[in-house]
Amino acid sequence: MIGLTRDARAAPAIEHRQRGAGASLGLLGYSPWLAPVLFGMATFVMSVAGHQIGRTAANFIPRLRTDLLTGLAFVAMAAFVAIGTGG
Repeated sequence: MIGLTRDARAAPAIEHRQRGAGASLGLLGYSPWLAPVLFGMATFVMSVAGHQIGRTAANFIPRLRTDLLTGLAFVAMAAFVAIGTGG
């Protein structure tokens, strides 16, 4: 682990997750080409899912104001960030 620094306060939280979600794919020995392919596939799947959900919502609500809905979603996300929930 050359070039990686560890903060002494974060060490207990990191050590039990070294082989789990806290480590990158490269540190686990996977090919460096795997991460871009996985990220690309996940982005594609989520984009298609969002498109289909939007199409379905538009069919159920004929006069859907997408600009208003998007604004409300941004305000909700900002509120969640401000109160510290969601991750």
